[in-house]
Amino acid sequence: MTRVTRGGSGNGWVNFALHAAGSNPLFPGAPAIDMHVSISANVSKGYLNVNAQLKGDRFPNAEVILQDEVTNRRMLYSYETDGSADAGPLRLFGDSRKVMNAICKSFPVDEAGRFR
Repeated sequence: MTRVTRGGSGNGWVNFALHAAGSNPLFPGAPAIDMHVSISANVSKGYLNVNAQLKGDRFPNAEVILQDEVTNRRMLYSYETDGSADAGPLRLFGDSRKVMNAICKSFPVDEAGRFR
């Protein structure tokens, strides 16, 4: 299940949130891995400025990657779990919203908004 919600915008900033959840279909009754990403972004003076936060179960590892319309990609951030292969899956029960990473970052873009 994936749900994207667009929030308000103001002063040139656009806000949206993504919630994704899914479980292993090979194991009936397996708990879902939950991930919540919130992003605020604007383009100013040739830069895409991004404020973002990742919350979730803190297991397994996670990456957030931005992609422009012509499939240029930039890593926004990553998260490395401290949960082991045995204990980490116990974190998956319930919809946790523990902070996994947060960042403010700027990426150079051209006049069409594509990454340079």
